[in-house]
Amino acid sequence: DRDGEGEGGGVKLGGVDVDRTVTGVLASRPTALDVRIEQFSMQVNGQELVKDCTIELNAGRRYGLLGMNGCGKSNLLAALANREVPVPAHVDIYHLREEAEPSERTALEAVVDHIKVEVHRLQRLESSVLAAGGPGDERLQPIYERLEELDPATFESRAAELLHGLGFNRAMMARRTADMSGGWRMRVALARALFAAPALLLLDEPTNHLDLSACVWLEHYLAKYNKCLLVISHSQDFLNGVCTHIIRMSARTLTYYSGDYDTYQKTLEADEVIQQKKFDKEQADIKHLRDFIASCGTYANMMKQANSKQKILNKMETAGLTASPKAERTFEFTFPECRKLPPPVLPFVDVSFAYPGADPDAGFLLKNLEFGVDCDSRVALVGPNGAGKSTLLKLMTGDVEPSRGTVSRHSHLSIGRYHQHSVDVLDPGSHPIDFFLNTFEKLKKPIDEWRGFLGKFGISGRLQTTPIGLLSDGQKSRLVFAMICIAEPNLLLLDEPTNHLDAQSVAWLEQFLATFPGTVVAVTHDRYFLDNVAGWILELDRGQGIPFEGNYSSWLQSKSDRMDMEGKKLASLERSIKSELEWVRSNAKGSMKKGKARLRAYDDLCAAAKEFTSRDELDSITIPAAPRLGSTVINVEGVSKGYEGRGLLIEDLDCTIPPGAVVGIVGANGAGKTTLFRMITGVDTPDAGSVVVGETVKLMYVDQDRGDLDDTKTVYESLSGGADEISLGGRTVNARAYCSWYNFKSGDQQKKVGELSGGERNRLQLAKTLASGGNVLMLDEPTNDLDVTTLRALEEAVSAWNGVTMVISHDRWFLNKIATHIMAYEGDSKVVFFEGSYDEYEEKRKERMGGGEPTRIKYKPMPVG
Repeated sequence: DRDGEGEGGGVKLGGVDVDRTVTGVLASRPTALDVRIEQFSMQVNGQELVKDCTIELNAGRRYGLLGMNGCGKSNLLAALANREVPVPAHVDIYHLREEAEPSERTALEAVVDHIKVEVHRLQRLESSVLAAGGPGDERLQPIYERLEELDPATFESRAAELLHGLGFNRAMMARRTADMSGGWRMRVALARALFAAPALLLLDEPTNHLDLSACVWLEHYLAKYNKCLLVISHSQDFLNGVCTHIIRMSARTLTYYSGDYDTYQKTLEADEVIQQKKFDKEQADIKHLRDFIASCGTYANMMKQANSKQKILNKMETAGLTASPKAERTFEFTFPECRKLPPPVLPFVDVSFAYPGADPDAGFLLKNLEFGVDCDSRVALVGPNGAGKSTLLKLMTGDVEPSRGTVSRHSHLSIGRYHQHSVDVLDPGSHPIDFFLNTFEKLKKPIDEWRGFLGKFGISGRLQTTPIGLLSDGQKSRLVFAMICIAEPNLLLLDEPTNHLDAQSVAWLEQFLATFPGTVVAVTHDRYFLDNVAGWILELDRGQGIPFEGNYSSWLQSKSDRMDMEGKKLASLERSIKSELEWVRSNAKGSMKKGKARLRAYDDLCAAAKEFTSRDELDSITIPAAPRLGSTVINVEGVSKGYEGRGLLIEDLDCTIPPGAVVGIVGANGAGKTTLFRMITGVDTPDAGSVVVGETVKLMYVDQDRGDLDDTKTVYESLSGGADEISLGGRTVNARAYCSWYNFKSGDQQKKVGELSGGERNRLQLAKTLASGGNVLMLDEPTNDLDVTTLRALEEAVSAWNGVTMVISHDRWFLNKIATHIMAYEGDSKVVFFEGSYDEYEEKRKERMGGGEPTRIKYKPMPVG
């Protein structure tokens, strides 16, 4: 209950020592549940983050705290939780900032025991108040109300309900927290916070370790929270669903807004319009004053007036001029008109397909497809690896013919196809200008026209005379799209077009396709790409093609509804099977004909249930619990690295990878991301500085080449070495069962590695690496070739794992879901280490550098000597 200055020196925030100084004065009534702190200031490590502001947190309101990384949001929550400001003692606070500790207690016990501690605290506080003020002390009333609300008689049932909402089943509730990953222990901590239902609940990114269903449940739960909530979150949907007010933390001030996130955004936009008008008027006034001063020249009779105007100008500058709202530059590209075709353009009529020699028992890979692709459509194909997405594209081009049914193509249909090996048509030794002059010699275009044409695809200046082999994959991709554009196709077929592309090139591709006047059919795992490009989703599910009009986000909701309906149908099937089975077992008397009919009905129901439940998807990935990590994981100090001919890739890089971090590494192709991994693993050494790997660190490395897979071995041999059992995280697991965890079922386990698809090879490499055990996982482009379901499983596994993950990826959605830190290669040999998600990093980068068209990354020259 103290006013004045609070010292937070020596505290930790996220495992990092923080020297925090806080001042503030309690301005609300000491017995109230509303908290108002005036003259609030906060310094962290000598930097003033907040100066002379008011903290106002009222019961019944749910506040979203927004601000750029580094502005002090987490420190503000920590200062409130530690009562470094004078929050009254009867206002109980719960601050969710770290996972529940590993112990012998079960998840249910960890939640219940924690609230018992709060009951004991309140009972001690009651005794203290009674001793000081007697039974008439007004501070007793809120204590009694809180004790009555907690109600120890219902502890277990309420705790179990919360854990269930966060994804725990009964078996998991009874599991020791010591056996849980960090992600699941974070859910235990969240259940504690919700069970405590404190007067002031502080949540710092509560959705980071939750899957989609748990996020939705939490959003609905918190939307009914009737006390005071202060939450930091990067999720706009979550803030819209939960918050009644927004607090913006910016420029050392706290600004309060009524309404949810969308309302806040509209208010900001309106403020920006006002700011622009104020800026324009101010600039006009400044111009007028400066013009007047300049017109006075050196005339003695005008000097007094000129000095007067200069004083006005000086006062304006001293008081602070209005900043201009920043307008982001946009990339513009106009696609040449192609011939539009009347429907039907590409109709599929009762199409089924199986590869020659395929297992007859497996049936058709694709069956009874009935749909059409028309002009202006944007169609995304989704489904697990092996569902037939690439095969469907081959059916469209005519590379393979249907086993049954017909695929028709409009007589004037022109197809442009892009796939992962399209860049192989480029001559690595030729310059882009020479390559296009020679390849399209018949067009007889002058060199200046080719220069302008390639410039529209971001290949300009010296890039046009750089050997193609030295260009990044993204730039090579642009050259392929330029070649496709010359053919003026009216149908684009894209098979994983974002693979191996950096984020800038993916953004460019989205903008490129947005202007294409024809039809696009794409297979991709990039969900931002799906959201931004697709107008239709064609889901391949157990051989069937299920069309949906809308983007990826709306399709997800539709699929969820459909699976709910399927669940009800399956439950009905199971009831029918049970009824028929009871009749079969009863040996009921009746005619032989009737008995055979009932037996046939039972067999049909069983077959239907088997077909209904056969889903060829990878539902989860298990990463064995990590061995204990010490305080030192990976320290990079003053590292510089370059190569002759490529220049200096990294200059003077300093960063510390903290325990529990998930570091997303982004940058243009060839920027030096894999080089960093090579230095960490000891394959390469820095030119200057040091890379220190902690003594307790055990590395697991999945490179993007998947080069250590033996194509002559079977999947089973590759994973097990031929043994029946493998050791996994200190326990023994059946080898064939482990294969099935990664969706290699029965016959698939006997496949030769050389026969696997790209996605299957990726899954195999992942399974093999994770079985080795370790506490630092290094993934180089892990999302390449993976289907959306496997990606979700990988996201959940990484988020829930208790080790450290470093991942090189161009998949923005993937990084946003998992990353706690971003390491960004920004060009000019500069590497930035940033705490936060990819979107937060991008926002900060645009503030620093501005938006605009992506450009080829540049490097400093190698230092002499």
